[in-house]
Amino acid sequence: MLLRIATLPLRAARKVARLALGRDGRPSAPPSSGPVQGRSREHDRDHGHDRDHDHGHDHGHDHGHSHGHGGDAGGELEVGAEEVLARVRAGSGPLLVDVRSLDEVRGGYIPGAELYCDDQLVVRHGELDRDREIVTYCAVGARSYDAAAFLAEQGFKRVRSLAGGISAWSRAGGDVARPEAEEAGAPFTMGQFVTVIREDAADRAAPPAGGRIPGRVQRARRAEGEWRFDVACRDARGRATVIAGLPAEDLAPRG
Repeated sequence: MLLRIATLPLRAARKVARLALGRDGRPSAPPSSGPVQGRSREHDRDHGHDRDHDHGHDHGHDHGHSHGHGGDAGGELEVGAEEVLARVRAGSGPLLVDVRSLDEVRGGYIPGAELYCDDQLVVRHGELDRDREIVTYCAVGARSYDAAAFLAEQGFKRVRSLAGGISAWSRAGGDVARPEAEEAGAPFTMGQFVTVIREDAADRAAPPAGGRIPGRVQRARRAEGEWRFDVACRDARGRATVIAGLPAEDLAPRG
């Protein structure tokens, strides 16, 4: 079952996980005109807008999922931007996980956030520390809510979604990092189409005929005087994933 779940898009994977765990997703109460319990009014109001950023994916909420599987006491699966920002400034902030598309991230992201773009969370959630508090975020809170629920269903106990997304973060006065500042002088930049030419990279992604892996630069970082690149690509099952930490010589530009 776990192998099959990992082959599905994030929203479908959430539904299968709930069935496997005995939660069939049926509403616990009849629908009402007010916001669903555990969600902010801003979340419900902006839900449709957040879907506009999904580039064809269905990330609408399932109003029947349980709120008792993630977050802190009370079972809330959302946390306000002001609370997270105050904790970040105090040096006790959670791990922030950006689940937006790569093109959205190019417009700015929360400093220090880990990037799990375009449903990569389905394949890569095992990389996250299950003991650390995690807050997922997207544009206005819809996709990150699904992501938080998915992680909770995989056994993460301290996970919540940033209510209102990066939009609320900005309104609260939070900083937004621009990739141009992080990658100044890099031979490859965020969003650039590249080909991975490293021979052993086929172990981590799906090479087409000829053995070269097409992808896009997801992040450029400079460490100890050397540039390293995370490249978004597809694995052997066609799932979104990343080959991390590649040096420039392992990449070639693609037109």
